[in-house]
Amino acid sequence: MKKITIIIGAAFIITSCGGGGGLNKDSKADHQMELTALDALDASNDQAAIGKYDDKVIEVKGVIKSSKEAKHASRPNNYSFYLCTTAADEDTNCLICYTDKDPSASIGKPVTVKGKFSYAGVITLVDCAVY
Repeated sequence: MKKITIIIGAAFIITSCGGGGGLNKDSKADHQMELTALDALDASNDQAAIGKYDDKVIEVKGVIKSSKEAKHASRPNNYSFYLCTTAADEDTNCLICYTDKDPSASIGKPVTVKGKFSYAGVITLVDCAVY
């Protein structure tokens, strides 16, 4: 009985803290960055500079240009979206973000995004919170 109580308690704590690695707007950001700085970092291909952000929580502001379902084994979350400086930006000037909550209601609106920095040839944010 004691083991079951401990397991249930641990599951409750993990779930209430955003279990599964998902972030929320109250999650502490390790870095606040501008989209232009992330774009420049990506273009630099400087592995040492990129490495210092690996798996850190990044907060960035922008406009969601588009979103789509991303249910595929190679995708970290259920939805992907382009976060851009403005809704008129080209896709090449945008950051690809992944989240488990459908962000389509925020398309064209200014938002703040917190996500874990990931780099596999291109910078992305995963497990994002959008607000």
